[in-house]
Amino acid sequence: VDTPFGYHIGSNRLLRSSGAIHVHRNIEENTHTTVMINVDYGALLNGVDIRNNLSTHTANNLPLATQIADNIDAAFGH
Repeated sequence: VDTPFGYHIGSNRLLRSSGAIHVHRNIEENTHTTVMINVDYGALLNGVDIRNNLSTHTANNLPLATQIADNIDAAFGH
């Protein structure tokens, strides 16, 4: 896809808790840390036709937002 796309999903209806991601690190004051998270964008966008569905802000394209929300667990793996 050569066109910008943006998917903003967020509402209680799209909250998914089955595979919640939790990261816990103790960080000392005045130090830095890096947390690396691997995301499989192919899994996140599975079933999404990004050529014809370039954006959602949840309510304006609820089926697309729901599809992406349903893919979140697979995108972060377990």
